[in-house]
Amino acid sequence: MEARLYLKADAVKYGWEKVSNNIPFFVLVTLTVLVVNFLPRISDSIWGPSAILGFVFFLIKTFIDIGMIRIALNFVDGLSSKYETLFSGMPLFLKYLAAVIIFIVLVGVGLVLLVVPGIIVGVRLMFFGPLIVDKGLEPIDAIKKSFEMTKGKTWDLFLFTLIVFGLNILGLLCLGVGLLLTLPLTSIATMDIYRKINSAAGIAASNE
Repeated sequence: MEARLYLKADAVKYGWEKVSNNIPFFVLVTLTVLVVNFLPRISDSIWGPSAILGFVFFLIKTFIDIGMIRIALNFVDGLSSKYETLFSGMPLFLKYLAAVIIFIVLVGVGLVLLVVPGIIVGVRLMFFGPLIVDKGLEPIDAIKKSFEMTKGKTWDLFLFTLIVFGLNILGLLCLGVGLLLTLPLTSIATMDIYRKINSAAGIAASNE
């Protein structure tokens, strides 16, 4: 029961503690992330829809996502991060990009199969990113490892993703300004859960 409660309430509280103690840093980082995410809309409004530009922006977002994962992991591990850490993902870019594409395909197939399988797949594979950034796993190995780590935890992790979604919706409703805090909060909370589950899995494996 304690572990189940941790996955929801305590992780969010932990994320808030980290963010509230480093607000200027996270505002700058998240502002950059939001600008990158809004680039496609800005481009569409100026030049109209473009598949080529859309793909370029997708690559940029993927690159930035690696840095955001690294920053969140650093805070969970008690390590320092600089703004430049947001742009440190190049060595892992191709691995991460391949894994993202595989993830999108798998979730897409699941969504076609009556939606629910897609949601389950999305939850079970939610840790492929940190497994690549943290462990340097290959794309397929990261996908498989995430699926193994989340076995028996699907419902709890699904509830947690709903909480994450709700917090970011609240941030968006606050004229979008709230996202400057809710996005890093939920990122750190997610990485904290990843670290706890991964550590528990390692201990269990060593005892087998």
